Amino acid sequence: MFIYYSCALAAIFGVFVEASTPLQFSQFKSNSNGYFITAYWPNGEVKVDSVAYSHASTFEVHIVSDTDNQWQLRAVKNNKYLSVENGGDGDNSKCTANRDSASGWETLNVTYIDEMNVVLQSFNGNYLFIDENKHLVSGAFTMETAESFH
Repeated sequence: MFIYYSCALAAIFGVFVEASTPLQFSQFKSNSNGYFITAYWPNGEVKVDSVAYSHASTFEVHIVSDTDNQWQLRAVKNNKYLSVENGGDGDNSKCTANRDSASGWETLNVTYIDEMNVVLQSFNGNYLFIDENKHLVSGAFTMETAESFH
C-alpha cells in the first residue's frame, strides 16, 4: 500500500502516524487479483477491478484510534465514506462509498500481516474479501479467507 503525505510521493507503510497527521492518501491493491479498490460515481459502488492508479482508486485514510488499527476511508472520487452495509451483518454485505459522514459501519479494523500488507475487518467482525463479481464485501469469518491488500 502506498501512502502519500500531502502530495509527497514517499512510499511508506506500517509506520505509526502521529496524531498531528490528520489523514493520508492511499490506494489498496489486492494481493489475490492485482487490482485496486475503486469507488464508482455516482452510486458509490465499490469494486476491486481497477488496473492502474487513478482518482477513483484513491482514498483518504482517517485514523480513528491511537493504535493505528481503526480507519475510515473516504473516496476521493465522490468525497463519500466507504461503508459496509448493515455493519457487515448478513451474507456477503457489500461495501459502498456513499456516506456523507463516518460512524461505526464506516470504521474498519485493520490487521497488519507484515510491513506491507493488511486485512480489513467490518464493524461486526467479518473480514473483507472480493466476491465473484469483484465487489468488495464483508463475510469472511477468518483472516485466512479474507483478502489482503498492500
